[in-house]
Amino acid sequence: MPKRQKQDETILQFVIDVLINSIVIIVVFFVVQYFVVAPFQVIGNSMIETLQSNEFILVSKLEYLFGNPERGDIVVFHPPNNPEEYYIKRVIGVPGDRVQLKAGEVYVNDQMLEENYLREGIRTCIYASSRACDQDDKTYVVPEGKYFVMGDNRTGSSDSRSWVDSENHALSFVPKEQIQGKTRLVVYPLPNIRWIQETSAFESLEAQPSAN
Repeated sequence: MPKRQKQDETILQFVIDVLINSIVIIVVFFVVQYFVVAPFQVIGNSMIETLQSNEFILVSKLEYLFGNPERGDIVVFHPPNNPEEYYIKRVIGVPGDRVQLKAGEVYVNDQMLEENYLREGIRTCIYASSRACDQDDKTYVVPEGKYFVMGDNRTGSSDSRSWVDSENHALSFVPKEQIQGKTRLVVYPLPNIRWIQETSAFESLEAQPSAN
């Protein structure tokens, strides 16, 4: 075989190998991003002190392919009042739960939560902008396939308490299909790298049957 022909075949094989490897890398990247794990940036202060604005996080998608969000999970999702956006909040109520906001406290299935992830002294009002909660008393019953969520910064979070549609009808629950995944890891800035700790606030509820 002439030397020039050998060189041409070598170059062609190299180009083919590069193309195949590039395709494989792209496919793996999209499979990982859409089905396993995805990066997001936290924008805003609604999850302080747990998460800070501008931190980058990794969200696990795989576990919700085979299971359901649980109380206490920090999830990324499309909010029902603005489905083009991504929000990050904590799951407070799962399907069947009764979530009650009463006098600045949160009750799930008639049990008051000891929310160890909140800043000391913070209260949960029906309206995030409110500072007077003593007369508050509102109950949400979480429908099948949906979730009640709130930010850890209760006085500065747009969440299940406040969402409405264009006709001012309440949109208090997030459908499971809009939930992108569970927050597992903070990856940037480098000094802030950490695993997201599980909370014990809901442990006493696990043995309780969901209310109808």
